[in-house]
Amino acid sequence: MERLWLVRLGRHGEGEKQAQEQCLLSIDFGVREDLRACKDRGAVLAVISRIHPDEKAATLRNYAAQVNQLINVARAGDFVVSPMKTSSTIWIGRLVGDYAPGPEGQITRKVEWLKTDLPRDTFKQDLLYSFGAFMTVCEVSRNNALKRIESVIDTGQDHGDGVTLTTGPSTPVVSSSVPESAEASDQLVDLERIARDQIERRVASVFTGHDFTRLVGAILNAQGYVARVTPLGADNGVDIVAGSGPLGLESPRLVVQVKSGTMIVDQPSLQALIGSIRTPRQIMA
Repeated sequence: MERLWLVRLGRHGEGEKQAQEQCLLSIDFGVREDLRACKDRGAVLAVISRIHPDEKAATLRNYAAQVNQLINVARAGDFVVSPMKTSSTIWIGRLVGDYAPGPEGQITRKVEWLKTDLPRDTFKQDLLYSFGAFMTVCEVSRNNALKRIESVIDTGQDHGDGVTLTTGPSTPVVSSSVPESAEASDQLVDLERIARDQIERRVASVFTGHDFTRLVGAILNAQGYVARVTPLGADNGVDIVAGSGPLGLESPRLVVQVKSGTMIVDQPSLQALIGSIRTPRQIMA
């Protein structure tokens, strides 16, 4: 039976470009050697302990458990969820083939991406909570997660699991004795990311269309800019013009195009904004 794994691609998204362009998941625990002879967590732990001789025993067990999950426990055909820090989107894929070391000995697994650039609000809060686990590799199994991911692949929607859900345990804890498959919802989570998700949902439900543009203008004013919001209607691609100083004429100057909704801003949208920019005098006339 297939399983669902959360695989993070670097604290700052360092492995995201490779994953997106080469369909290759890569995690970094300092390993730069072939681990195919390591068939269980004990063998992986021996290698990790040699690489990190000064680390605490609990940390070494944690590292070994995560590495073992990706190279031995996760099987070809299992599903993978990877939150992308660089775009604030979520990608869903399926593992292809077995573990093989990268060119420099990195820990890698091939993946076939099934859904890319999914807005985070595609998923209900309980799944987002699991996706916010700090672990680099862990299983997501609770709250009917796998069936819901399959639903997102098929329909683009997370229908939930039909029960009242909490946003996670009141005191999530990482045990010093890490099991073969650590569950995402049991791990420490990125509370900043979860709080941001909830704020975004609230803003999206209250501020739509031109109301969202006015909200952005108010935020710029609160940050010390003098912001001018264009009237509702034809704006030639410019929604807000803002600048520093008493009249908003001093640098830095901002030209803003506001997009609301769940769309992902793509390259054509950015090019259209660039093309709509005029000189400051023309814009503010």
